[in-house]
Amino acid sequence: MATTYQPVGVCIYCGERRYAEDSKRRLAEEHVIPFGLNGDLMLPEASCRKCERITGRIESVVLRGTLLASRSILGLQSRNSKDKVLPLYHGNRRVMVNVDDYPAMLVMPRGPTPPVLSGVHIDKAAGDIWCRFFRRDTELLLRKYGLDRFSPPPFPADVFRRGMAKIAHSFLMAELGMGKFRPLLNLAILNQIDRHDIFYYLGGSMEILDEDPECLHWITWEEVQHNESRHFLVKFRLFANVAESPVHLALAGQALEGVVYPEPVTKKVLNAENVKVFPRGAKFGPFSETTIKLWGQRV
Repeated sequence: MATTYQPVGVCIYCGERRYAEDSKRRLAEEHVIPFGLNGDLMLPEASCRKCERITGRIESVVLRGTLLASRSILGLQSRNSKDKVLPLYHGNRRVMVNVDDYPAMLVMPRGPTPPVLSGVHIDKAAGDIWCRFFRRDTELLLRKYGLDRFSPPPFPADVFRRGMAKIAHSFLMAELGMGKFRPLLNLAILNQIDRHDIFYYLGGSMEILDEDPECLHWITWEEVQHNESRHFLVKFRLFANVAESPVHLALAGQALEGVVYPEPVTKKVLNAENVKVFPRGAKFGPFSETTIKLWGQRV
């Protein structure tokens, strides 16, 4: 069931109170989990135009690139109903392939506990790339596009992680409220800090979970201790209806003295009737970064 939170009235990323200097419209609505993933947790009046454009570009790279074919197969909602094509590469040749023919897979970063919590140096806290194929018709690609081997565009890991930070930050803002904690991720989302710094706050759980057929995504938060102070860890799983899909963790905020916080809750995006279920028995990872680049080669 969809959840609409109380309007914020301030941009949750930069603190601006107006949508734009040349506009009288209200601040834009934020989806905690993107609209293009059937996200139904809405935070009204929560983003100015400048930040809306930044977060929109982040989501566009992921939703209209890496995950587009998967979203199309699953029947997830989209604001763009035009015919879609995606690039495959054969050496230096770039071939645009219809999304209905495109080799579809889910691919997401999977990592250990965020280094800021584990104390492990970021260079030694490497995770991997989790991947699951569920459509790859090499004969069709050879016959229709002349591709006997191919590779997809590089996986945008940095952008994907900024998208993870955006989900965690907006969820904590929705649950706790603006000014109720010290945010840790907003500058990373806006790309105003060194891109490597975001890795300290993001990670995941290496536990292997079964699929939840009734749940498309879930998200929750909990209090943790860090440097003798209370912090908030956001935990979420995208495509929970797929066995072994990773759980993401983000240290998103620090508690403030004197503030009483509510009990954490888990929000679920239910697997709607029109959303298809992934076929069982599909090949899945984890695969290395190199494997991701070479996954289209015919063996």
